[in-house]
Amino acid sequence: MADIAAVGFDSDIVVLKACGIDIYPVKNADKTAETLEKLTGKYSIIIIDEALAEYAQKIIEKFDNVPVPIIFPIPLSGKTTGKSRERISKIISKALGVSETRL
Repeated sequence: MADIAAVGFDSDIVVLKACGIDIYPVKNADKTAETLEKLTGKYSIIIIDEALAEYAQKIIEKFDNVPVPIIFPIPLSGKTTGKSRERISKIISKALGVSETRL
């Protein structure tokens, strides 16, 4: 299984390629779920633009209770709803075995 992949609009994720992250640009938000589904068996960590995460929510939730892959929604386009912070907090608390309120 490879390390890290990123899903988002090309202009938002192209810079991640310079960091050694495999990028998977989507041109149409409706293709987000399909793209994410293809990556789940290939990568340990998947970064997805928070703006696109709602289009793949069922797939993201499907992997909530398994150790791999970890799917991180991050506001790559600069716009945030706060959902990425909630999800990252949940992932960290699960990994550490502590209550989310203690973080």
